[in-house]
Amino acid sequence: MRRSLITLGTNKKPNGDVSADEVKQEKLTHVKSENMESEQMTTERKPPQTHTIALRPRISRRVKKELTQSPKKTNTSLTPSFRPEQKVNTTPVKVKKEEVGSSQDASLQESPKVDENKDPAMVRISPRKRNSESPIKSPKKMKNHLQKDAKSNLDDSESNISDDEPESFNYAEMREKNLRENELFFASLGIDQAKEALQLSVTKPKKPTQKGLKVKKEPVEILPRRKSLRIKRIDPEGNQLPEPEPVVSVVEETRLPAGPAQMEDCLFSKHAPDPDKYLSSFKSQMSSLKGEIVGHVSEVSKFSSGLSRMSIVDGGVAKVVPDRVFSVTWHPAISPLIAIAGDKWGKVGLWNVMSQDEEQMVTAFKPHTRPVSCLMVPPDAQHKLYSSSYDATLRCGDFEKGIFNEVFSVPEQNDDLFRNFCFYDESRTMLVSHFSGNVSLIDVRTSNTSAEQVFKVSQKSLRTVSVHPTQRHYFITAGTDTNICLWDIRKMSQKSPKPLQVLSRHSRAIASAYFSPLGHKIVSSAADDTILVFNVPSPFSGADIELWRTIKHNNCTGRWLTNFQPTWHPTVPYVFVVGSMARPREIQVFDASLGKVLHTLTNEDHLGSVCSLNVFHPQKPCTLVGANSSGRLHVFQDKW
Repeated sequence: MRRSLITLGTNKKPNGDVSADEVKQEKLTHVKSENMESEQMTTERKPPQTHTIALRPRISRRVKKELTQSPKKTNTSLTPSFRPEQKVNTTPVKVKKEEVGSSQDASLQESPKVDENKDPAMVRISPRKRNSESPIKSPKKMKNHLQKDAKSNLDDSESNISDDEPESFNYAEMREKNLRENELFFASLGIDQAKEALQLSVTKPKKPTQKGLKVKKEPVEILPRRKSLRIKRIDPEGNQLPEPEPVVSVVEETRLPAGPAQMEDCLFSKHAPDPDKYLSSFKSQMSSLKGEIVGHVSEVSKFSSGLSRMSIVDGGVAKVVPDRVFSVTWHPAISPLIAIAGDKWGKVGLWNVMSQDEEQMVTAFKPHTRPVSCLMVPPDAQHKLYSSSYDATLRCGDFEKGIFNEVFSVPEQNDDLFRNFCFYDESRTMLVSHFSGNVSLIDVRTSNTSAEQVFKVSQKSLRTVSVHPTQRHYFITAGTDTNICLWDIRKMSQKSPKPLQVLSRHSRAIASAYFSPLGHKIVSSAADDTILVFNVPSPFSGADIELWRTIKHNNCTGRWLTNFQPTWHPTVPYVFVVGSMARPREIQVFDASLGKVLHTLTNEDHLGSVCSLNVFHPQKPCTLVGANSSGRLHVFQDKW
C-alpha cells in the first residue's frame, strides 16, 4: 500500500526505462513519505483541534501590491493549488526549506491524478512550479479562500494537513517596513532641511548698545487706592458727615382689637411736653370747627384769574405722616385750614396749615396697621373723620368722644381689603369697595360691624366706587377689569347683580372713576396713559352715558409712587386736578369741557417731587393740597 502511494508521485516512461535522476528523486520521495507517515500517526493519536483564523489588519494598496508581486515575501512557488472539491485544513504549517530540494521543481511538472473514490485524506497535493502564478493574487482574496475552506474543514476533523501551505504574514515586520518607508518619503520632501534653512535665515534683533549715558530707573511709587468721598463720609469741603441712620425693616402688625379704640392709645406724635393736655385741647378745637358749603361758581374765568396767582407760600410744606401718602383730604372749615393725610402703615396726620408752632402744627394717630386708602369728613358731622384701610377695617374718629370707633370690618383671615367708600345717604349710609370685587352697603348708625348688604359686582379687584350726587341710587364702580359699570341699587340682587351700562373704553387697569359734583360728568384714569371724560345726560335715566373727551396723560407712576387719581373741583364745574410726571415738577389743572390744561402749578423752591394726590378745598376755590410719596403735603394758595 505504501509503495502504491509513493508511485503515484512518479512519472514513468512508457517503455519502462528509468533514468538515474528519476531513481534519485524516487529515493528522496520515499524518505519524505516515511517522515510524513510518522508525523500523521502522532497527530492521529491527539484529539482534533479547531483552528481560529486571525483576520489581518487593514493593509494599504501599495503594500498589498508588493506582497502579491514579491516572490521572496509571499512564496508564490509554495502556494498550493486548491480545488473546489477538496477539503483542506487551514492551519498554517511552516515548510522547512531543507525538505524541499532544488531538483523538486524540475522533476514535478504535472499535478498527480487523484482518484475520486479514494479517501481524500490520503491524497497528497503536489506544489506548483516556483515561477508559476498563484491563483490567489491578493491578500484579500487569500483571506476569502481561507475562510471558505475553514468552514468546510470544521465538518471533517480528519482532513489532510498539507506541508506546502504558505507562511503566515509577520505583521510586526510589515508595520516596521511601513514606518521606514514613511520616514524615507518625508525625508525625500526635504521638510527638515527647509525648516533648518528658515531658522538660519531669520536673524534675531540685536540689543541696543549700552555705551554712553546710563539712565537709572527709579522705583515706581504705588499710590493708595482711591476712595470716593461718599464712602469716606466726607463732604466736598472736607468735613466729616454723620453716620447714616440704621435701616429698620418694617414688620407688618396685626390690626387693632375689635371695638372702639381710645385716641390716647392711638396717638402717634407724642412730642408735646404734656400729651394728654395737648390732645384734650386738640379735640376741643376739632369739635368746635364748623363750616358751610358755599354755592358753586358758575364762571370758570373768575376761577382762572385766581388760579394764576396760586403759589406755595413760606411754611406751605410740611411732613405730616412718616411714609408714602395713600389718601388726602381737607377739613371743610375755613379757619383754621386743616389738611389730613393717611400713609402706608396706618397713620393719619392732621396738619394745621395756619399754625406757626412747628412742634404742635401736626398731630398724627395710628388707628390702622395697613395703608389708609380713603379719608372723608362728612359736611353735616365735621367733628368726625372716617377712614378705610387695607387691614379690612373702617373706623370713625369722633373728636368729641375721643375714640376711633370700628364701623365696619371683615375677618382678617379673609385677606380682603377696603379700597374706598362713598356716602350713599348723607352721613348715615355708605358704599364700600373691596379688593375681592364686592360692594358693601353700611349703616353707620348701627352698633353691628357687619354689612347690611353685599353685592358681587366684579370677578376682579375694585379700585373705586362713586355715588351720583343728586340721584343717589345710581353709582359706578371701576377696577382692574378695565370696565366702568353703572348700577342701580334698587334693582340689584345679591346673587347675580346686572349693571345698567358697561363702559369699556380703557385697555388697562383703571385707577379711579368719579362723578362730578353736579353729576353731569365722569372722569377716569387708567394705566393705558389716558384720562377719559364721559358725558352723563340730564335728566339722568340710568343709561346713555357716552365718551366725551380723551386726554393723553402719562400715568406710569411705577412701583414707589401712588397712582394718579383725577379729582373734581368741589365748587367749580368741569374742572379737575391731577398729578404729573413732567419736569420740572408740576400739578395740572384741566378744563374738562375743552379737554385741555387750564393751568399748571409749579414752584422751583418747594415743589421738587411728584404729587400723586391733589385736592381742592371745598370752601376756598383757590386753595389746593398735594401729597407726595415721602409723607409731605404742599399747599398752594392765592397770594391775594
